Amino acid sequence: MGTLGHGSGLVGDAARLRRELARSQKAADPHRRQLQRDAGTRSDYLRRALLDVAIGDARAHDASHYALAILSQSYRRGYSIAGARLTQVAETAREGELFEQMCVLGRECRAARDRLDAATTALT
Repeated sequence: MGTLGHGSGLVGDAARLRRELARSQKAADPHRRQLQRDAGTRSDYLRRALLDVAIGDARAHDASHYALAILSQSYRRGYSIAGARLTQVAETAREGELFEQMCVLGRECRAARDRLDAATTALT
């Protein structure tokens, strides 16, 4: 019985495996079960390799999707933080500073929105 070499490549191994399986079936080879187990191992390897190739593009798409989801969550958290800061300003700042502090927070939120819009445009 021939052996399956690791260095001959997947195509060469598959051809050698088919030949060995055909030979063992004709000769009622006692090592047939081992060859069939090897065939299963090889096909599992090939299945995993093909799956990795097939979903490779999906992974790139997922990366953009996840990046936008993270940016969106960060954007929303920014509003929550701005609300807490505005509450703190309302409690501690002088009346003459209240409007300006609110405007500063608004400009920060607007800049965050612009960054989110730019990222959405770039990643979609």
